[in-house]
Amino acid sequence: MPSPQAFTWKYAATASIAIALIASYLAYSYRESWIESQAALNALTPQNRQMAQDYNVVNQKLDKIQGDMSIIESTSFTKVVMTGTANDLNARASVYWNASTNEAYISIQNLKDISRENQFQLWAIVKGKTVDVGVFDKNFTGLLRMKDVESATAFAITIEPRGGKDSPTMETMQVIGPLPPRE
Repeated sequence: MPSPQAFTWKYAATASIAIALIASYLAYSYRESWIESQAALNALTPQNRQMAQDYNVVNQKLDKIQGDMSIIESTSFTKVVMTGTANDLNARASVYWNASTNEAYISIQNLKDISRENQFQLWAIVKGKTVDVGVFDKNFTGLLRMKDVESATAFAITIEPRGGKDSPTMETMQVIGPLPPRE
């Protein structure tokens, strides 16, 4: 018959082996869970980056819209509606002009597509002379900041070679509009 001391050692050894097996199983199981969690995290990280980029783009667009709305709603800016000429009766565009700061912004409602070799050019009529206010393509939304202009009485848009010209090509005028009468 085994001694009680031998029985205790056998029991302790069996318990130790059982604990070691259980601990090994749990360690393996936790390791597998950690690997799965790490893989899931690695998959989510690019998605989170993309969401952050999309969020920034949306915020920039919202800031642009809010800035445009502050100009459109401002009593400091005069809206000059330019309507189509014989070249394009359906053409429409607007200029928001601040006589105090000389700032000018263009908004397109309807301008035809033009070749890549050409651009639209905004002109101001100042004391009977045409003044270049800048060139632009149609690929923008909202308002586009143009060059400052003083003492304008009207605005017009022509089609010019890319980069613009020093004087307008009157035969390509798309829209024209006078400043509205002062109230």
